[in-house]
Amino acid sequence: MSVPAAASPGAADLNFGPTRRIRRDARRAEKKNEHPHARVPWELRVLFTLIALAVLAQVGWIISGGSLYRINSPSMCPQVCVGALVIDRPLAAGATLHKGETVTFIPPGFSVPYTHRVVKVFANGTFQTKADAANIVDPWLVSPSELKGVTVATVWGLGWLSSALPFLAAGMSVILLLRRSFDVRIRRAFDRLMVVIMVVVPVWLLKPLIRAMVVQTTSLKNNVERLTIVNTGLLPSQFRASEGQFKDFVASGQRITLTGRIGSDGQVAVKQFVSFHWLGWTIVALVIASPLLIFLIQLPKQRRLAVQYLGPSLAERLAKEYPEEVLAAAFARVRGVAGAPEVPRAKSMPTSSPPRALNDDVNVLAGESSFQPANVPEHVPSREVEKANEPTKPKKNKKNKKKKNKKKKKKDATKNTVEVHE
Repeated sequence: MSVPAAASPGAADLNFGPTRRIRRDARRAEKKNEHPHARVPWELRVLFTLIALAVLAQVGWIISGGSLYRINSPSMCPQVCVGALVIDRPLAAGATLHKGETVTFIPPGFSVPYTHRVVKVFANGTFQTKADAANIVDPWLVSPSELKGVTVATVWGLGWLSSALPFLAAGMSVILLLRRSFDVRIRRAFDRLMVVIMVVVPVWLLKPLIRAMVVQTTSLKNNVERLTIVNTGLLPSQFRASEGQFKDFVASGQRITLTGRIGSDGQVAVKQFVSFHWLGWTIVALVIASPLLIFLIQLPKQRRLAVQYLGPSLAERLAKEYPEEVLAAAFARVRGVAGAPEVPRAKSMPTSSPPRALNDDVNVLAGESSFQPANVPEHVPSREVEKANEPTKPKKNKKNKKKKNKKKKKKDATKNTVEVHE
């Protein structure tokens, strides 16, 4: 009676353990010997890890009851300016607000949340707010039901990154899903293209680098106007008013005043440019030139990889797939070599012409060669070359046919006479 496999001692070790180790070793060997471009580079792995952690942290904070906001107006500059991330938590049960706290609320009659500072708290729980950049108190009283959260922390510029997370997560998913569908030799180019798209699209849509907002205007004499401007972009800027003043090296969140002449459209034209010191421009130049520098540094390595993973040439593949005699006949047929040596064929070898696939391969390989036969002109078509290589047959003469017919008739007559005599 046969014993079940489960009851035999060590059956799990013999059937499962070694198999699992063999498969694991095979996978490791395959990863070790595969093309370096087949795997995701470590730079993208670090980037994907940071994006995934940021998405998980944001989703986890929202699920736990917190809220995240991006500042869109300069009312709280310079402490909490445009693009800052506001991290709020709900007010605990039984807790009260205190003067000086920053809160997020929806004012009466509005649908957009505001983040301002508490300046006064009343006994019934309502409170009054004020913006840091304003000189007067807000014209409303906020009830506890309109409170969205108490600010825990604010991070400069991180609100833009929080808004760009959907684009970054979508680009990461596209890279992970479609990367294996491309040839291993162009996967690095695909990675670079997708990373550029992941960076350019959010910057183009959100415009976080260069932006400004006019918060106050004052009319002066002689058709001149004074403007109060806040730099709401992430980069330092230079502002120039039409036929007026200009200010250089204006930091993010800084407030300035400019005077300029009013144009035909009734407004003062102001132009904004990026403004760096020499060290800043040096860093920008290095960042822009970094892809070219990385390419030049990695160029010798890429050449070695190209030679190492190029694979067998067409001639080597043909030599493995077809016998030498078949290749010689095919080359003679395709290239039109006159007087090609006849190679004796084995019994197992086919006597017909080589298959069409072989002829195509030989055509490709022959096209790469610059060899031209000395006895065949280049302008002669291939069909004419084939006809020229065929053995010439002697022409049949009508006189010879007549002589042969007469000889046959004489032989037949002599046979008949011999039979009659017998």
